[in-house]
Amino acid sequence: MKLLFSKLTLTNVCLVFFIVFITAACSSTDESDDDPDLNDPAANLAGRWDVIQVQNGNCPSTTYPHTETDTASIAHTEQSNNFTVYFESYSKSFSGIISDTSVSWKGSLTHSGQTDTIDFSGTVSNAGTTVTGTAKWTWTNGSSSCSGTSDVTATKQKEPADVNGIVFGKWQSTEGQGNGSFWAIIDQETYNYSDTYLNGYIRIAGKETNGDSLYGSVNENSLSFNDFDEAMVFSGDISNDSILAGSYTYNFEATTDSGTWNAFKAETSSFSQGLEIDFLSPAGLKSLTFDGSHFWYIDSWDNRIYRLDTNGAIDASFDAPGPNPTGLTWGNSFLWIADADNKAVYKTTPTGLVDASFDTPGSQPVGLAFASNQLWSTDTVENKIYRLDTSGDILSSFSFTMPEDYYGGLTFDGTHLWLLDNYPIVPPGRMIYKIDQSGDSVTVFGVPCDEPAGLATQENDIWLACNNMGGKLIRLMENMAGLP
Repeated sequence: MKLLFSKLTLTNVCLVFFIVFITAACSSTDESDDDPDLNDPAANLAGRWDVIQVQNGNCPSTTYPHTETDTASIAHTEQSNNFTVYFESYSKSFSGIISDTSVSWKGSLTHSGQTDTIDFSGTVSNAGTTVTGTAKWTWTNGSSSCSGTSDVTATKQKEPADVNGIVFGKWQSTEGQGNGSFWAIIDQETYNYSDTYLNGYIRIAGKETNGDSLYGSVNENSLSFNDFDEAMVFSGDISNDSILAGSYTYNFEATTDSGTWNAFKAETSSFSQGLEIDFLSPAGLKSLTFDGSHFWYIDSWDNRIYRLDTNGAIDASFDAPGPNPTGLTWGNSFLWIADADNKAVYKTTPTGLVDASFDTPGSQPVGLAFASNQLWSTDTVENKIYRLDTSGDILSSFSFTMPEDYYGGLTFDGTHLWLLDNYPIVPPGRMIYKIDQSGDSVTVFGVPCDEPAGLATQENDIWLACNNMGGKLIRLMENMAGLP
């Protein structure tokens, strides 16, 4: 809450409001929360306030009534009767009390041989959004003095929207420069009691930038953020703390653009760990799939496909059909293998005989998943996820910013895609994304190993292949707790 502060010189008198900060340092006050004469607070005063004061007094050289406006910042511990009012400009604290809807504080401040004494009393609304009241004030410099009152009305500002977390978005040019997607980890912090800033990481698919650092700010429900060199600047609004939308400008190496964007905050969850299977993990482990009785994985170092039994023993292998296999899935009694160099998907028998193949729609196919006689394919250059028929024709697609170090971890549980992000950004570290079939909803899970390499689906559970544990398959069961 703002306090009234009067200041008089011999030629000029004005009543000044200072931004104040009410802390939870209740031990510095004279009152006790146990005072039986005090009732529980009707509201928590914490937040920022717009203040209007109408002053009346008998100080010379001042015309009354005199109106001033200002802003106050408040921090107030829930259910506490006591608070401390802090004048930032003069490093001076005052004691305050709230009992039911009544608010009061008083104290004196001496500076430059002048003394101001303030005694405020007022009422807070039950909703905690408005404070009204009167402050009695006096001023003296030892030889002269004056006094007066101020009628105060304070209105609480809306709290800055909470955008902490992982954000997935899409951008659309209005100047004919296409569309794309972006991904961001946002860390929201408040400084100087009121200024809310954003830091973090951002990847923008389809636009060139010089770095992945993110900077920005939030004011109530409005926000702006940009990449390291401000090549792409996003501004817009937040609704329900989870939906973001607005416009952008782009300026990078003589290329300019503008357009619109929309984004959402991902939910977070975690896995419970179940059965673990040890196996001799190759250094080139990529991708994983399950055929109902065996696991299959790619070893990119020797360019072979391996089959494991459920005890972790290799019982079959064959040469990959292309020079750079990146994705692997099982469906319709065949293995389907994506090759990034050949930009193709091969349909092979369990012994490695190629039954069919087709060109991929993107230039860098990586992950593959199979379900309901359809294939899902990720592309790290196009930053898209494609849904294909078994001949390679596109049934649908959506933009999705691929992880920076993406090794082909993709699987489908019949309802959602699961994609592995191997890039070790801290926080929150390596992640698994649960994605709906349009890319409009994502749940983020933590990964229980340092070198995840592949994902596979078995019934309702996910299997994760890990390299750093000497080779381990971990069965993961979804639950709705937050990220560990």
